[in-house]
Amino acid sequence: MPFQKGNSGNPSGKPKGATNKTTKELREIFQKIIEKNIKTLSRDLQAVGPETRVKLLIQMAEFILPKLQRTELNTGRENETWEENFVILSDGTKIPF
Repeated sequence: MPFQKGNSGNPSGKPKGATNKTTKELREIFQKIIEKNIKTLSRDLQAVGPETRVKLLIQMAEFILPKLQRTELNTGRENETWEENFVILSDGTKIPF
């Protein structure tokens, strides 16, 4: 028998927006690696060109910073939309910017 919409069959299951335990642990490990090697990383980043440096910083940030999410709301009127950008924290909190 299939579950009813909105009822997973496990009411005490993982809450919506909760961070995966493994993901959280990996982010913490990656952050510790960065902290322990900050001087070496800084020297290495200075040794590459500015374009490469920016790309590398963006790639590393994905492991530490929360991902940004974009939403779009259709108002029902032609050619009128509303956009909101926000950061989603690990606890599911949305912070608009």
